[in-house]
Amino acid sequence: MKFELLARQALTRACEELLPAPVDEPSHVRPDELRIAAVIGFTNAHVRGSLGVAASIGGLERVRRHMGAPRTKRGPEDALGGLAGMLVGHIRREWSRYGASVSLSTPLVIRGVALDVCGRDAGIWLEHASGVGGDRVVVWLDVHVDSEPTLPAEPADTGITSSRNTLMF
Repeated sequence: MKFELLARQALTRACEELLPAPVDEPSHVRPDELRIAAVIGFTNAHVRGSLGVAASIGGLERVRRHMGAPRTKRGPEDALGGLAGMLVGHIRREWSRYGASVSLSTPLVIRGVALDVCGRDAGIWLEHASGVGGDRVVVWLDVHVDSEPTLPAEPADTGITSSRNTLMF
């Protein structure tokens, strides 16, 4: 299996499972600017990159509610960082089933007036958008493959199929 296909599948599954559903808004509402992002880097001998989650003010509130974060000054930021951590954890677990384990960096939360999320010309750029109008959340995966890792056609059976059926204590 090519790493690009594995990355695409892992991002899609992670977003489908973990990204909260948007609140319906009329489609004629102009999209709000992205105001905050959480980014987590990853690396191994063959691959390096980052996963990011950016949100508008409405999207950030949706994430805060979904994550159960308090209505404090830091609550929404912590919720966005937590969602980024859960997404990259899901992706990391999927990659490790194919023998592509990665190390993660400390999450970084960035605030701005109008964040423009865009990839570089080289590498694998994958993006998943959720929401409309003032309720936007964008997830991206920016992957640079230094040398294509040898991945098996089928994943190893770890006994864990998703994060929802794992008990941790």
